[in-house]
Parts: sequence; C-alpha cells; structure tokens
Amino acid sequence: MPLLTIDQPTVMPELPAGHLFNSPAFGALQEGAIWRFVLHEAGNPLARIWFAINDQTAVSGAGATFGSVDFARQADEPALLQFLSGVLDRLQQQAIRRVVIRHYPFYYAHTDAADRAIRSLGFRQEVEETDQYLEVDGVAFTDKLRANERKKLRQCYEAGYTFRQLPAAALPEVYRLVVATRQRRSYPVSMSLAALRAAQTAMPDKYLLFGVFDGGKLIAASVSIRVSRQVLYNFYHADEAAYRNRSPLVRLVEGVYQYCRFQHIDYLDLGISSVEGQLNEGLYRFKKNLGCLEAPKITYSLTL
Repeated sequence: MPLLTIDQPTVMPELPAGHLFNSPAFGALQEGAIWRFVLHEAGNPLARIWFAINDQTAVSGAGATFGSVDFARQADEPALLQFLSGVLDRLQQQAIRRVVIRHYPFYYAHTDAADRAIRSLGFRQEVEETDQYLEVDGVAFTDKLRANERKKLRQCYEAGYTFRQLPAAALPEVYRLVVATRQRRSYPVSMSLAALRAAQTAMPDKYLLFGVFDGGKLIAASVSIRVSRQVLYNFYHADEAAYRNRSPLVRLVEGVYQYCRFQHIDYLDLGISSVEGQLNEGLYRFKKNLGCLEAPKITYSLTL
C-alpha cells in the first residue's frame, strides 16, 4: 500500500474531484491565520482541508458557504480517517481547543465517507440547516413545477420576459438588485460588492451572473457559483419588488436549470432555507414548489 503523508502547504494543490472553496484560487482570497492540510499518496494529493484560526478555535468553512474535507475518488474511509485524525493531532499540538467543520450536503461528494469519518472521530452535530436543490436530469423543468408555478412561468412568457447569462461587467447592477431584495426581506448581505468583484475577477469561470429582463429592464437576477464539476450553487437571487406578482424568479430558475443541462451539471443548489436550524417556511415552500429536493447541511464541532 502506498505511503500516506500529511503536509501543511502555503497554497492548496488542485484536486479535480474537489470543490471551489478548497481551491488554490479561493484560498488566495482569504485573510488572517489560515492553516491548510493535504493528504498525499505517493506524492499525489488525495484529500485537503483548511481552517481559519481565531484564538483557540479552528473553523473549516469560515468565509465560505461550507468547508470540510474534499477528496479524490480513490480515497477510502480509512484514508480519510487517518487524514482527519492526523489533522486533529496537529491542531491540538498547536493549542487549538475547539474544531468546527461546516460540512457540505451529501450530493456534493460521490460517497459519504467524509461524513462517516468526521462522526467516528467524535464530532457532534452543532447545527443542521435545510438545503434545497434541483436534480438536473432528463425531466423538463416544467414537469418538476407545482401547478401554480407552471401558471406563473406561463405568465412570464406571455409578458415577454427574457432570460440570459450576463457579462461580468453587469455585477454592480445585479448587486444593486440583490441588496434591495435582501433589505426588503430583512436578510443580511454576506459579501460586499468589492469582495464579490475580487472573487469574480480571480475566478471568472466560476462566478456566473444570470438575469431576466422586461424589455431592457433587469427584473430578476442571480449570482451563481460553479462549486464543482457536478454542482452549480445559487449564491444570491433577487427580483424587483414591482414585479413580484409576476414571479420572474421562476423564469430565472428555469433559465439557470437549462444552463445546467447544457453544461452537464448534475445539481442546482438553491441554498439553505433555514437559519441556525430554524426553517423559513415561506422560502422552503417556494423552493419545494419549484421541484426541489432537500438535504441536511450540518455543522460539526469537537472539543479537543
């Protein structure tokens, strides 16, 4: 059996089966104390994870939608267990007393080996959020919709609303709509325009903009992130208040779903519908009516 080794590089290696939030490009945008760990098999990267360090706490996924360990297809559960156990030893040696892993929903990985390894090391579930997603398959988007949403989509077409992917230069206009929408719904805006532009500039093929138009007027938009080969994540979505009764968001999601089909993306992640484990019933119902399935998105913690 090839020798497995753990190192702490200053820059994360590429990992084809991995996700964006563990990538070198995303890591380059992080500030503060960051500790990176990589598992190698015969010199080749097999798994990776990073932590933001604050006092005696290490958090995987700080400043991202999630963190946790991602891994190559040949990595099995014993290898991941060895890796994470070695990482915990090193964290403890550096006086870390609490470790938090913000894990991804199950469909982001080809197996649940990482989840099992995390639990077997004594991590306890701290928070479980409800993530909702669309499986991008041979089923037409309209066939996934509940009857009322099909009616709303038909009304969007009757009104002549058009969908298209937007260039990077449209980010300020999209962001303006995002801020207005989230303020209207009393939601915080987690990223500044400057931070979002920096991410878009560093990873232009990963941060994608989509919009729905009434003539030349932008009435709904989204910022989506190509988190992995299999998943497109809907980071922000927004709509003009005056158009809410026409539900252009349904037209928007349809367009992004079609984009996923053309790009051979397996899942469209519409994000969590809960905050600190408390379900937002309205948001949950809206996504459910779009045909969404659901998956737990768990934050684990361990006291060393």
